Amino acid sequence: LRFGFVVDFMSHSVMSSFCTASGVIIATSQLKHVLGINIKRHKYWWETAYDLCKNLPETDPATALLGFTLLAMLTFFKKWKQAGNEAKRSKSLIWRFFPKNKDSCAFKSMKMCA
Repeated sequence: LRFGFVVDFMSHSVMSSFCTASGVIIATSQLKHVLGINIKRHKYWWETAYDLCKNLPETDPATALLGFTLLAMLTFFKKWKQAGNEAKRSKSLIWRFFPKNKDSCAFKSMKMCA
């Protein structure tokens, strides 16, 4: 069964709200893992958010550092990949310091990570 065509009949604001709500629910449910906090699973996202705030002092520093470092690296690589061609990267204030030649080993290894 394929019901994907139903999305065509929904307004943009309904789909935008659905995607935003999905993002909030997913972020809330994954934040406990990033922070290294052991809390039980809840039915509603606001219960999870409350439990996270209540147990914030129990954050494992090593787990949080690793989680946020990896999140920052993923964001960095995403922006680096979208920076454009060699000419645009050369003019950029940030990306000009990173590999620009697509044939270089450094560029290929960064692209593999991205």
